[in-house]
Amino acid sequence: MAPFYGVFAFVGTEARSHLEAGACLSSVLALAYGSGFAVAGATHRWAGRWEQSLLPLTFAGLIGIYALLPFVDRALPTLLAAAAAWGFIN
Repeated sequence: MAPFYGVFAFVGTEARSHLEAGACLSSVLALAYGSGFAVAGATHRWAGRWEQSLLPLTFAGLIGIYALLPFVDRALPTLLAAAAAWGFIN
């Protein structure tokens, strides 16, 4: 979880400066991340069956999201979608 907190602090600060929003934006980002995490939690039985084959895809998806985060903080919908996907993959 240490990488999450480090990156989340960066994303929150960058998004607030680019979107000229207040601290509420960080809360909305956390909500989007948590929503993605909750959906993934609901699918854990399905994913557990194919754990070995999903693991490389999970890491590739996580790398992709981390690579895209600096580019999606310009618009709120893309940022929220990325946060939800980030939560789902984590």
